[in-house]
Amino acid sequence: MPDRPRGRQTTTTHARRLLARVFLGLLEDNETQDILTRPKSRRARILTRRYLALEWTDETPKDVLQDAWERFEADCSDALSKQADCDPVERICDEIASALGMKPLEASLLSLAAHTHRNQDLATALDLVGECEDHEAASLFAPMLAMDWCDVLTVLHTPSPFRALGIQDVMARRHTPTRFLAFPEQVARVIQRHSATTGEVLACFFRPSPEPRLTMSDFASAGQDVEFLQRYLRLATAQERKGVNILLHGKPGTGKTELARALARDLGLVLQEVPSVDDDKDPLPPFRRLSAYCAAQDIMAPRPGTALLFDEVEDVFPWAQGEDLFPMRRRGGGSGGDRNKGWLTSILESNARPAIWVCNVIHQMDPAYLRRFDMVIELKGPDRDTRERLVGSLFEGIAVGSERLVHLANERGFAVGHLERMANVLRVMAPIDEQEGNRMLGTLVQQVQGALGLPADKPRPDLPLPYRADCVNTDCDLAEVAAALTASPSARLCLYGPPGTGKTQWARELAERLSRPLLVRRASDLLDKYVGGTEARIRAAFEQAQAEDAILLIDEADSFLQARDGARAHWETSMVNEMLTAMEAFDGIFVASTNLQDRLDAASARRFDFKVKFSPLDAAQARQLFGDLLDLLGLSNEGSQPSMAFDALAGATPGDFANVARQVRLAPSKRNPHSLFQLLRKELEFRQEPRDGGRRIGFV
Repeated sequence: MPDRPRGRQTTTTHARRLLARVFLGLLEDNETQDILTRPKSRRARILTRRYLALEWTDETPKDVLQDAWERFEADCSDALSKQADCDPVERICDEIASALGMKPLEASLLSLAAHTHRNQDLATALDLVGECEDHEAASLFAPMLAMDWCDVLTVLHTPSPFRALGIQDVMARRHTPTRFLAFPEQVARVIQRHSATTGEVLACFFRPSPEPRLTMSDFASAGQDVEFLQRYLRLATAQERKGVNILLHGKPGTGKTELARALARDLGLVLQEVPSVDDDKDPLPPFRRLSAYCAAQDIMAPRPGTALLFDEVEDVFPWAQGEDLFPMRRRGGGSGGDRNKGWLTSILESNARPAIWVCNVIHQMDPAYLRRFDMVIELKGPDRDTRERLVGSLFEGIAVGSERLVHLANERGFAVGHLERMANVLRVMAPIDEQEGNRMLGTLVQQVQGALGLPADKPRPDLPLPYRADCVNTDCDLAEVAAALTASPSARLCLYGPPGTGKTQWARELAERLSRPLLVRRASDLLDKYVGGTEARIRAAFEQAQAEDAILLIDEADSFLQARDGARAHWETSMVNEMLTAMEAFDGIFVASTNLQDRLDAASARRFDFKVKFSPLDAAQARQLFGDLLDLLGLSNEGSQPSMAFDALAGATPGDFANVARQVRLAPSKRNPHSLFQLLRKELEFRQEPRDGGRRIGFV
């Protein structure tokens, strides 16, 4: 039994009457000498002196003690009949009994348990009996409550609202009488307070779930999973089916808890949640949380139209192999894990009300648990449209640019909770204009990206030069390819050629033409230091593009499609295998760009529908881009080009012109046609110059 507070509390009239009945039962079943020879006999003398002003000595006749306690009990009963104000203990017990639909005997036992916990003298008197078995405890409690002992024994062991409060079943074990009435520690701490309410007691086992911020329409991107879940729960609830359990899992912030709350509201269910912390905000251990869940199911059993949410359940399920998280459940010999397994599987099969279990990962869960869930659904977060709508709602009234918010909505690495926190911070800081708001939001975004290990994908700055389709040299008609993809948006393309020839920019132009988002992933975004991590990131990139109906561009694709016959480690081969498998299964537009096409694995060739070669500019195209460069810098385009030998710039790339445009911003003295021409020649010479003197490095 939980430790009681030090010192004696004020004894209520109800408690005094119960105390008298304890002594009357003792004297009826025992001789006075037998009582006085027990280890705690001194306490019997003290209580008799305290309440009867009578010294209990070895010579005190039994009938004298009985008469004194009978008069005391009668006086208490008479006082209770005249008492106008309700005893605070009786008040809270009546409210709990009414809320849980207890029968009269269960309510009487609840009152006895509460008075016993609140009053040290009553508990002391009960324990004068010493250790006893369950039927002996029932025989002790029965006359105190004017009930039949068989009925009391039934209540002590039968699942009921009384037992649902956490009164443990102690059948077939000898205990002191108070042990049969022991509340769990969290319940005992609440009932101890004079101002305790029914809500505070029930909060030990479940609490009302907050209203959801999202609606079911916000989870439309989850597809048939959520549609079928909604339909199943509606029918299962109407049919009052037992053992209905749903498991929602996925990365933190993907909206699992919000889905459970939105689903309950949509179905008209009263959703309750199992607490994860106690009144002091200390975390509850797994066994306590699961015990609270069991109690909540018992309490809610007679309440139709209710459901239970059990969040963060990773610690509740023991690992399939390894430590036992429930050592307190072990009884006797044998494997504690095996016993816990039977307990958990029984819980998953016998719940009266639908339960939605939520966790981030399920790889640690034993398959025996997983197969007992009716549905196991992985959530991957809201789609782009939902995120844009949510961002717009969260940042409404805050001075932040619309383009910045669109970019924020496209950052899939941020959970809904991250977005909400950023919005709350900005509301407190109250930026004075959009420029300041953009700067503040940018700082917050970088902080979260750094903490989560996300690539710092900043908004793309304006290009130094406008994009010119006629200055992109390829071995096929890109306009024809784009038109074909407009009609049938499913293809795998390999764009290869020297750096700066416009491969990535063409992918951006294609996304804009098709009105689709472009999901860009580079080697630094996908490579992982752990074995299997790169494969998981590759798979996640394809899944995200599929979910968002986006064009997936993987830059530096040779890092993931390199020839497997040259692999030096197993992970290099498995990485290529994962990429090839994902490409083949992807039903969308996938673009791979590389500067090193000769390193690609031979098997990748047949996976690409188009292999497009990008080549440097010819002299005429170089002349056109040079004119665009002069226009950009506000220089005269007349009379300067004819005197220049543009054949010398054949082999340059659009990227070279973009580099020169950025250079002259830092070197104003170069803002003239002749200097620009020389800078372009220098860029071309640098790129054509053999690296490391043309010699190979390393062992030959």
